[in-house]
Amino acid sequence: MKWLLLLTSFAALATVRLGAAPGAVESVLARELIGPRLAQAEVENYVENHVPLMPAVKSAAEWDKLAARMRADVLNFVAYRGEAPQWRDAAGKVEWLDTIEGGPGYGIRKLRYEVLPGMWTCALLYVPAGASRFLAAQREGRTN
Repeated sequence: MKWLLLLTSFAALATVRLGAAPGAVESVLARELIGPRLAQAEVENYVENHVPLMPAVKSAAEWDKLAARMRADVLNFVAYRGEAPQWRDAAGKVEWLDTIEGGPGYGIRKLRYEVLPGMWTCALLYVPAGASRFLAAQREGRTN
């Protein structure tokens, strides 16, 4: 497609240089190269050839089974491909460090934790005074 546009441009310039009749360049440039529907047709053609059709389902139970399989496929083949399954399944480690004095009514615990296997980061946990050891973890649904 680019070569056709380039060829047309050169032809128009050559016509002007050779002293073509007035309006000859305009008539060459006015000719439509790409129709208004070409982009839409190319997208439709690509989608029809690459996107699978939706399977026909006859019941809600059949749909639930199909939906569960499609969700699992998206997770396994899109979200958790490559190294991601190892990251998902890795047991992250937490190392509790010093506790430093905070402001009135709270203390600050230093910690570092393994975000991904072999990749550590640090954090500060602001703990209200008198709170149980696992208060923050219990709010997030974790107690370890």
